[in-house]
Amino acid sequence: MESREEPLSNLDSSIVDSVRMVLIAVDRDLNITRWNRFSEKIYGISQASALGKNILEVLPVFAREHLEQYITYVLNTGNDYTASNFEHISKKSYNIYITLKIVPIKHEGKVSGAVVFVDNITARKLAEEALRQKNRELGIINSITSTINRTKNMDEILGRVLGESLELLDMDAGAVYLLKGEGSAEMTVRKVEVRTPAGRSIIPKASVALMAGIEIDRVYCSQDGDMTFLDGIFANDKHTVCLPISVKNKLLGIMAMGSQNENSSCGEKASLLLGIGSQLGFAIENFYLFDRIAETNSYLTDIINESPDAMLTVDLNGKILTFNRSASRLLKFEAADVVGKHISIILPVGDRIDIMDNKSYVREFRTRTDSLIMLNISTSRIYKENLNSDYIVTLKNLSEIHGLRITPILEKAENSAPSYHLDPGLIYIYDKNNDPEKHMAIFADLVKHNIQGLCVTRHHPHKVRSQYQLEKTPIIWLMGGECAIGENCIKPDNLSGLGSTIYKFLAEANDGVVLLDGMEYLLSRNGFDSMLKFLQYMNDKVMQSNSRVILCLDSLTLEKKQYHQLASEVQEIEIG
Repeated sequence: MESREEPLSNLDSSIVDSVRMVLIAVDRDLNITRWNRFSEKIYGISQASALGKNILEVLPVFAREHLEQYITYVLNTGNDYTASNFEHISKKSYNIYITLKIVPIKHEGKVSGAVVFVDNITARKLAEEALRQKNRELGIINSITSTINRTKNMDEILGRVLGESLELLDMDAGAVYLLKGEGSAEMTVRKVEVRTPAGRSIIPKASVALMAGIEIDRVYCSQDGDMTFLDGIFANDKHTVCLPISVKNKLLGIMAMGSQNENSSCGEKASLLLGIGSQLGFAIENFYLFDRIAETNSYLTDIINESPDAMLTVDLNGKILTFNRSASRLLKFEAADVVGKHISIILPVGDRIDIMDNKSYVREFRTRTDSLIMLNISTSRIYKENLNSDYIVTLKNLSEIHGLRITPILEKAENSAPSYHLDPGLIYIYDKNNDPEKHMAIFADLVKHNIQGLCVTRHHPHKVRSQYQLEKTPIIWLMGGECAIGENCIKPDNLSGLGSTIYKFLAEANDGVVLLDGMEYLLSRNGFDSMLKFLQYMNDKVMQSNSRVILCLDSLTLEKKQYHQLASEVQEIEIG
């Protein structure tokens, strides 16, 4: 976008209209000489209505603020003017972020007018903010995990985990209550943390009575209307969140947090909070157990093996000594496959790792299927009889946020001509009510004709591979339970992880196709609104890729309005 030496009118209208941003040309009197199609879309003013009129009269008030000053500067000086990342308002009064650039039009060395370019960068700004928020939450969860894994003092764990949880929810103050003992219905305050000045007025009771029938897999929020259990924990707060601390279906206590902001919400972070409660429950339980039982090798092995986190022990030379069940589920290796071998067996080929005491960081690991997974690794030295001994290595699965990394790969090609053709850059919806199996045949035909495929399905991957002769095409199993060893699985309520996995595949595939089967399952676990937003964001990614997505859904499972809302984002296909 440099200064022009000839009139903009010399340019073909199709070129001007093809520009994917607002382009408005004005003469020295600020009368509009060019008004492209994108300007019509943003401001809702037709080209015919705009041409020949003063730009300050045509543009809405919300869009012309300071514009006269900027254009006049360009007309008088002949210099460009640029402004980035400031708020603007579209025709529907939505706040958008734009980059504004104004360049002079020069004819025979004189400034005859100016061209105004407005580029909508809202999507990028929103993506940056979403990433910042996810990174913030990830940093807090990593800090909590590291604290629980590395800290040996129970009061320190309670204080730091409570403080990080207050930060996660933006609450003012909180307290951890623990049951007095087995069979007790009374909980006493064990730790209190105040995060903000407003939290000083939120006073926790010294003890509270346990409500019968409390659900350990639920986060209690006062906004939900169920105040029976929450009443009386704090004085002077306007909103309360109560998180059960449990282990193996046994309640150990609660973490209660209060806020003076009655608009605070915890629903979106319920799964994260339940994970914190579970981790803290295991940490507290471990402290109780170590208080009652002497430290023995067999007991330590049991604790490691039953831990909800993937854990292994290695000696000073890096040889794996133990490999717990969670590690087997996470990395798809059986303990017998790795015990006695160097830890490099679970690293990407050619990588090495130096195990040191009290380290926590994020790096890639290799599963038995050779896929790579991003994990948080925390290490602690095991001390025995005052001698340096082995290391405990704890691995925390971050794929629920980052997604799986699936490498695009070509299926064994067939010599025949393809039976189907789908243009890239589009999402196609196939109504399974017409033929419940046809979508799989379409997908299999595409991947067997030099298109890299990714299959996301509710069906068992072994059955899909066998029925459609897919030898190399990666398959992700939508599985709410425990994943089978050797398979790539994503929980159906983990839309963030599923989306990240698909977006990475779209970015890496040269010519790809993604089959998203099991939409009915995803809708039942996430709700229609969440799935619609998921589809809209995925459509943005697909349009920028050289791949296509096949969306499979039985139209009879949705209301007519809902189906049309989905269909508005996609291309309907009907193949006989």
